[in-house]
Amino acid sequence: SARETVADAQAKVLAAVTSADVEAATAQVAEASGKLATQNSTWFTRARAILDNAGGGWVHLAEYGGNCGGVSAVACNLSDGSIRVSPSFANLSYDRKVWAMTHELAHSYQRKVWNRIMSSPTYRSMFGGSIELLANCMASARGATAHGHHCSSSMIGWASNIWNGNVPG
Repeated sequence: SARETVADAQAKVLAAVTSADVEAATAQVAEASGKLATQNSTWFTRARAILDNAGGGWVHLAEYGGNCGGVSAVACNLSDGSIRVSPSFANLSYDRKVWAMTHELAHSYQRKVWNRIMSSPTYRSMFGGSIELLANCMASARGATAHGHHCSSSMIGWASNIWNGNVPG
């Protein structure tokens, strides 16, 4: 039933795109994808809403089994910038859910300026070359602090620039 819903939505999307109704088409795909992924649960819908609220409405979100590059993780950002989230997301506190989605969204923004981050001596000295710590400090800059790391005000200030595509020296 869910697969038929997705197939029907895809057909509607193609027709909508042809008629330049891109906004409506995007909503139909998101709704159908959510129905397929959640199988009548609300955790995925909440993940989508939190990601959207963090500014990630443009990011593709899908369910996955929790294996992110050989590491067990509630959420994972793939090299194409999409985010995967596992059913264990449902067991997190609300603050931790917000952190997880904001952290993964931070990776999508990092990818946009990856080479500049990697060549930044400040990134290496301030974050020890840890892209995960940088993502946590980026999340802190957006108020999502339930990550267990300490980000100084200098780290948060530097990291906040990445959201705007800027990599300070």
